[in-house]
Amino acid sequence: MEERYEVFFRLQHGRQHPYERRSNGYSEGWDGQKVRQEDVWKFCRAHIILSRADVNGPVKEWAVQKVMAEDLQGFSRYYEGIDGASIGFATLYKYDDVEMANDSYLVEEAEKMLGIDGEKLMDYVWRKYGSDVR
Repeated sequence: MEERYEVFFRLQHGRQHPYERRSNGYSEGWDGQKVRQEDVWKFCRAHIILSRADVNGPVKEWAVQKVMAEDLQGFSRYYEGIDGASIGFATLYKYDDVEMANDSYLVEEAEKMLGIDGEKLMDYVWRKYGSDVR
């Protein structure tokens, strides 16, 4: 049955299931992005968090790519790791400055979903990564 599912998935999506490892050690994400097998969970988690926060389109794709590319150790202790990084990086792409980010609905989403201080998260993200997008 599982083999049949994989065949149907390939026919429907034109590529393999993202959890299936290729011979080169990579999987392919839902949007075609190549993902190392050990990072599949990070890729999926970022997509889930951003979907729950109603972040879509190019903002979501850019934020996921940023999560995959950056070392997230600074988020782990106070900002819920990948979850906080996903929301914070979405504000980098979506807003012009930290004041706009602090006034956005994403601050409330971070507080409600993650139980953290959303404004402190925005301040951290914009202070550390804001120069990447200016």
